[in-house]
Amino acid sequence: MGNSRSVTLMNLATPPPWDLFISYRRTDAEIVKALAGALQHIKVSVCLDCNEIDDADSIQARIDQGLANCRALLAWYSVDYSHSRPCQWELTAALIAARAETAPVRRLLVVNPETDTGHLVLPQVRDIKHLRAPNEISDRSGLGALAGRIAELLRPIQGTFGALRALSRPPWYGYAALGSNRFIGRVQDLWDIHTALSAGDFAIVCGQPAPISHGQLTQLRGSGGIGKSLLAEEYALRFGTFWPGGVFWLRAYGNSDRPKESAEALARRRDGEYHNQLANFALAQGVNVGDIRKLNSPQIRATLANRLQPLGPYLWIVDDLPDCDRTELGRWLAPSNNGQTLLTTRSRRHDALGKSIDLSLLPPTDALALLTRDRTPQDAIETAAVKGILSCLVGHALALDVARAACQRQGYAGFLTRLQQPNQDALALAAQLAGELPNGHNPSIAVTFLGSLQTLSLEGLDFLRLCAQLAAAPVDRRLVARCLKTAGNLEEQTAVDRAYLGMHHAIQASLAEEVQGRQAATVHALIAQTLRLNDNDTDRQRVLREAALSVLDADLEPVAAIRHHDVLQDNLAHARVLAEQPVTVAEYVLIGRLGRYESERGNYPDAEEFYRQQHEGYARLLGEEDPDTLTSMSNLAETLRDQGHLADARALHGQVLAVQRRGLGEEDPDTLTSMSNLAETLRDQGHLACARALHEQVLATRRRLLGEEDPDTLTSMHNLAGTLRAQGDLANARALHEQVLATRRRLLGEEDPDTLTSMGNLAGTLWAQDELAAARALQKQVLATRRRLLGEEHPETLTSMHNLAVTLCALDKLAAAQALQKKALAISRRLLGEEHPATLTTIDSLAVTLRAKGDLHTARALHEQVLAAQRRLLGEEHPDTSLTAWNLYLTLDEIPDDPAAQAAQAILDELLRWLLLRDPATLSATQRAIQEEVQNRLSR
Repeated sequence: MGNSRSVTLMNLATPPPWDLFISYRRTDAEIVKALAGALQHIKVSVCLDCNEIDDADSIQARIDQGLANCRALLAWYSVDYSHSRPCQWELTAALIAARAETAPVRRLLVVNPETDTGHLVLPQVRDIKHLRAPNEISDRSGLGALAGRIAELLRPIQGTFGALRALSRPPWYGYAALGSNRFIGRVQDLWDIHTALSAGDFAIVCGQPAPISHGQLTQLRGSGGIGKSLLAEEYALRFGTFWPGGVFWLRAYGNSDRPKESAEALARRRDGEYHNQLANFALAQGVNVGDIRKLNSPQIRATLANRLQPLGPYLWIVDDLPDCDRTELGRWLAPSNNGQTLLTTRSRRHDALGKSIDLSLLPPTDALALLTRDRTPQDAIETAAVKGILSCLVGHALALDVARAACQRQGYAGFLTRLQQPNQDALALAAQLAGELPNGHNPSIAVTFLGSLQTLSLEGLDFLRLCAQLAAAPVDRRLVARCLKTAGNLEEQTAVDRAYLGMHHAIQASLAEEVQGRQAATVHALIAQTLRLNDNDTDRQRVLREAALSVLDADLEPVAAIRHHDVLQDNLAHARVLAEQPVTVAEYVLIGRLGRYESERGNYPDAEEFYRQQHEGYARLLGEEDPDTLTSMSNLAETLRDQGHLADARALHGQVLAVQRRGLGEEDPDTLTSMSNLAETLRDQGHLACARALHEQVLATRRRLLGEEDPDTLTSMHNLAGTLRAQGDLANARALHEQVLATRRRLLGEEDPDTLTSMGNLAGTLWAQDELAAARALQKQVLATRRRLLGEEHPETLTSMHNLAVTLCALDKLAAAQALQKKALAISRRLLGEEHPATLTTIDSLAVTLRAKGDLHTARALHEQVLAAQRRLLGEEHPDTSLTAWNLYLTLDEIPDDPAAQAAQAILDELLRWLLLRDPATLSATQRAIQEEVQNRLSR
């Protein structure tokens, strides 16, 4: 995404646009500024950046404010130009923009100040017009001649880079774009990735991704710590302008960052994170929160594909893909064909698929540049030491970065001496990390990691101790401060100061990576593993872990609102790691937070697993009748009810209620809530008399204790009214709905969401009383208000459109019903996707309207489309599937030919007859009604 950071630009006597942007290393600043002066002397306006900041936001700001407003770019391509992150980023943006033209190289010029061309290794640079640099800055004649040649080449160029295509950073979704201002080299690797992703030479020439087949991918392969993820991230940042549809980053958790995590536990965690990430992408694309809660992962993926299709080309990055079969691989690929997939992985299973790029160790020139980035060797001794270090660490990117920081403290010679004399701890660590490191160099890399840890400050060690017990996600400094405060009973400012020092020291030692734009950092899995294997202060580890459990429990309280889920992702990842093998009450508390999170987003199977785990743990540690145990049991029961497991839900609710009645009394608020939960479950089972009795008892008690107009009392009235309507006691149901509506109108106003909900409930009861005109009037009012307040495309507005259309159909106003359903369907298809439950319901309702109009064959086709999707997505015994099967049966029954009759009989036998074998108490209200109709048909 774009940013508003300002940059310092030199010699801008004229406002933009400018003629030329000069990209150069700061070591060449003197002669470049002399050239800029010569250019301005002959009326060529120049944009020359004077910053020396290499972070991603600053570089992007230079491109947005400078390069985008220039007609051409000149690269002063000295021998170390390719090692400059800002220079390569600027050059890349210019190349991508310029190649939207048929003669792309004419906007880019290269001045080569060296005596040879050996450093011009990229084909993209070799093809650009090269100009000769003057030998000396004092060569005014040479500078003037060069300026004149540049002016001549600029003369035919029209328009700016920004007019060719947007150069701003695209939207970024998922794992935050961190980048590293220490990123060096890998220029050829970056262009290899781009060539593979942009599908060949045609795409590179025209500046747009070529059409691709769905599922095409590029694999970036290499061992741990070699820099795969950082390279993928740098590609997305540097080449982001090529992907205007956005960058989507998924973490695939191919290798566990937890020492004791089993393969099965990792697979469960991976599945959960996959669903979470898709759900957050869908939220970011405007899919309604409530609808996401109803969808499984394949449904969210399908919905997301519909949202992404119009966006233009986008980049879909899957980081750390595990070894998997093709079926598993398929679900990780970009969901629509305008997206390209870039994988990072250690696996070689899918060599034959797409394009594979094997990421090797850093080449010698890049390794040297990284190691000596902060200080050039001063003499022959230091130069020899640098060569020795490079020989030991063989281009391992993470080890070289840690070594670079260590050499700042120890000097090159001192660091090499330690590197060549590994102690027993280092040798033991090397053996334990053998599978992660290049063969033959384990001891040297182990010495590098271990030595930096051993010289770290106490604050830095505490920071790493905490991070080593959390996930590999970013760790916020505020989280660290609160953990330190809790662990040591510190004053708040003291904890804040220690958190700052700890994170700062770890970053300075290259043991952590700063998250740009945030007060947070990440720790590489190899560093965390090194600390876990060698830190003997188990008491301090335990204290910090306990503090993290407490702090995360408080921080995750907002999981009750799904709109907060996106900002909680890092802490949710940390919570999952801390709670993966629960033993203490605090760990089970965190598991309850995870259960609520899964429940809120509609992932009921995982929510059930979390709540069941919490209940069992509480029962063992606190006792069967502890209030927290009972709450966990109620949460488990509601999750079972959400999944349609009504008998099990009823049993648990009944057990909770019995204990609360005995321990708390009949009128305790918790007892009343449990009675209401049990009553709702009984109603779902069809035990209407029992449900009514409980609802009436709860309502009477709340009226007496809380008053007639308390929100809890009004909720009890609503619940009782729903049961009365299910019993057929429509008059009393209507009276309660009218009372609730009148109270909410008076207290909340005519347009409050709760008031509108009450109007909808009353309309439903009026519909059941066959007072269709009155129902229609209320539904029209609700729809008009929601359209005005929420907009035409809000899910609640779509629900109102659907309800009104059903009423219009019942009133035989079939044309109006069909028009409204078609409008709602078009919106639903566009926003939610073809197979979203709300879309399928709307299609089925439209089919019912078409059947009423006599268009039986179109109605049949629509019913069959919906039924096929529901059987695949929901299963054959889901209530929605049963309703669609019944509607299809009724449509087929009206078609007067033998094939239709045979098809109707097949639907009856395959999808409806099973209802007759079930206890009505195990069925939904809809299925019970269908059960009765099927029985009547068969008994004729």
